[in-house]
Amino acid sequence: MSLCPRGNPGADTAEVYAMTAAAFGPAAEHGIRAGFDVPSEHLMALVLDDSVPVTPGTLRYPAAFGV
Repeated sequence: MSLCPRGNPGADTAEVYAMTAAAFGPAAEHGIRAGFDVPSEHLMALVLDDSVPVTPGTLRYPAAFGV
């Protein structure tokens, strides 16, 4: 059984990525920031439910992540 109906997994992966990436937008537009230096074009967010307001804030990772 093939998981890739067209037989070209690279093309399908690129297509799915392009559709998914288009749904994301800059996290800063929602008041979301990183607790470390990251270019704004690399910190993206996806609103899953437009009926619920996005909570703004700063991402904090455990010390084990080193950021």
